[in-house]
Amino acid sequence: MSALASDKVQLSTFPRVDAIPRRECHPRLPVLVRVAVPATAARRAPVDLVTLLDISCGGGGGAPARRLDLLRKAMDLVIGNLGADDRLAIVPFHSSVVDATGLLEMSVEGRGVASRKVQSLAVAGGTKLFPALNAAVEILEARCWEAKRERVGAVVLISDGDDRTIFREAINPRYPVHAFGFRGAHDARAVHHVADHTSGVYGVLDDEHDRVTDAFAACVRRVTSVVAVDAQVDLTCGAYSRASLLAVERSGDHRAHVDEDRRSGFIYAGALCAGDVRNFLVYVDVDREADGGGVTELLTAHGTYMDAARRKETTVHLDERMAVVQRRDKVPDVSRDVAAELVRVDTVKMVAVVLDRFKDKGSAAAAMELREGWCRVKASEDARAAGAASLAVLEREIEEMEASLVRCTGLSTMLSWLNRHKLQLHTAAAAAATARVSPAPPSSSNVVADAITAGEGHVKEVAGVAVVSGGTKRKCVEMDMIEERLAYWSKVKHDLPLMFPDHAAAAATAAAAAAAAAEGTASTGDHVAAVFRDASLETINRAMFHDVYLVR
Repeated sequence: MSALASDKVQLSTFPRVDAIPRRECHPRLPVLVRVAVPATAARRAPVDLVTLLDISCGGGGGAPARRLDLLRKAMDLVIGNLGADDRLAIVPFHSSVVDATGLLEMSVEGRGVASRKVQSLAVAGGTKLFPALNAAVEILEARCWEAKRERVGAVVLISDGDDRTIFREAINPRYPVHAFGFRGAHDARAVHHVADHTSGVYGVLDDEHDRVTDAFAACVRRVTSVVAVDAQVDLTCGAYSRASLLAVERSGDHRAHVDEDRRSGFIYAGALCAGDVRNFLVYVDVDREADGGGVTELLTAHGTYMDAARRKETTVHLDERMAVVQRRDKVPDVSRDVAAELVRVDTVKMVAVVLDRFKDKGSAAAAMELREGWCRVKASEDARAAGAASLAVLEREIEEMEASLVRCTGLSTMLSWLNRHKLQLHTAAAAAATARVSPAPPSSSNVVADAITAGEGHVKEVAGVAVVSGGTKRKCVEMDMIEERLAYWSKVKHDLPLMFPDHAAAAATAAAAAAAAAEGTASTGDHVAAVFRDASLETINRAMFHDVYLVR
């Protein structure tokens, strides 16, 4: 089954450049390791969700009745998204917890109980976040061992965050707390602190029209779409490889480690939801090749995860992927995927610096510094390599943050932006925005990786992943055509014996002739033999990508 049709989590690798001169070393070469979950993954884990609802009258701005109405709208959305196998607890609070429910089964009766509970809420008291957070942990920890193993535990907090004492409390990070504040009426630092400390989402609950924001709706959908847990990517450098692991970029909410011998390491990605795309930058030191070899293996990525819907069953293994570079004297092609991720990481660091400098004060000066910082990032070599289309989403987000700083609402906007990028929730939006733009064909570094993997019988999967990551998934009709062309070229490559060319002259002749025809070039018998000996597979891959990209 092809990667496009599978629910299995996919793993891929992209070195920044596809070639390094034979006699040169390359310190700190970035390699992008990507974990992607199909958006169509059908099976998910049941959820035990605890909602903490702030019914205090503090926080300033927003009449109490309006805020209660917003709470009810938000809870209607939550209840509507939960399935029959999920459970929900409602914990109203002000300075203390008030008449909390236990975990309610989302049967018809349970939904009715939950709805009536929400409708009965009334404003009272001030705000204390810590007792409510403790109550949520107690509810989830009180579950039996089997429920903890088979069900996802999560917390949603809706509050004005008017409680600075939370910074002095020891918040239990056992469960993610997705924290949302009322627009213009919450302490952004306090609410963000709770989410950031527990690896949860931070955002604003309502928009200027008193509607529940898309960010809140998306968060609820994520809570109810966990398809993999305990995902881990293992990294290794071969015993005879001229490369060694240096570090993993700490640009997101993940754990990573490189062993002292620099030959192995791991990245712990944790829970994954349908449609998630996680990018990890791994830096590799590449030594010169003593014998001027043709290809250098950078690293091999493999790993495991647990199917969230079937945790009692065996661990699922990620398909192994190898990152390689050619050792030849040529101008290297730069991977747009890697360049775009490097730009994103630099942008996150830049925004964090601006936010730290101006603290809680939004101003035209802060907006100007943000713009100047972004201009510096866009002038970088990586930004030029990534291309304007790859940076379109970042450009728009920077403009939105600039406008919010001028309106003096920049704090919540920038904290929410940083939180999304830390959790890598930006990737779905970026993919949707760039899918309409046709990028250049994949660099020949992917061609080399395909060549190595083809010998293991995974050509179709690798080619499919490469095309998807290249952004060609725009229309169903186009995808059908691409699938057809990939099937043809996969068969061509499958019929080409890679290791024993002298036994396959006939197959080589047919394959290279097909490649030449697709590229519109002539071919003679002698030329076919030479191509076969020196670069037959590269020629075929180049022709394949040329053919596939003509679909657009």
